[in-house]
Amino acid sequence: MRVTRREPVKAWLVMEAIREETRQKIIQLLLEKKEMTLTEIQEHVKKTLPTLLFHMNALEKAGIITWKTAKKGKKTTKVYKIKTKILEIEIDIEVFSKISNIKTIDKIAKDTINKLQGKGIKIKKDMNIDDLVSTGLDTLTALIVKDYIENYEEEIAKYLYEKHKEVLDVTNDPIEIAEKLNIDVYWAARLLQIKK
Repeated sequence: MRVTRREPVKAWLVMEAIREETRQKIIQLLLEKKEMTLTEIQEHVKKTLPTLLFHMNALEKAGIITWKTAKKGKKTTKVYKIKTKILEIEIDIEVFSKISNIKTIDKIAKDTINKLQGKGIKIKKDMNIDDLVSTGLDTLTALIVKDYIENYEEEIAKYLYEKHKEVLDVTNDPIEIAEKLNIDVYWAARLLQIKK
């Protein structure tokens, strides 16, 4: 897997994922055993299920692990494995130094979405850097916000859902939602998934 310098949030996610001790144990287990269920991992790591799921989600979001469904006895369950053993990360120090923490980037991203919508600029799955810069962000911060939106889609969708709940209460038509909220159909569909 290759993380380019234009993906500073992804690089941050990878580094955060591999520096934590429990996640290092999980990685070692999966490298050794090749594939394991959550229950099998839990037996070795000795963490509560919610704590273990938190760590597994961090590793998955970073692109370090993946899963598939498999039959284990009579049950179908998730089986986890390492996605790739080689990670190549390019880091632009100037860009990366602007990521103090994800909460700060989350706030900047949400403020930027509000500004875009206030200016009548459509919220798209693949945001344009120039559109982000038009809200007052410098180019480097715009790059970080773009990468954040791509890596934290679920959080952005939940934010848009809460912000525009009244529109979603009126219609289930993704095209109508997209037009009313000035978002692309991709985001409209994500909002409808949350509504269910």
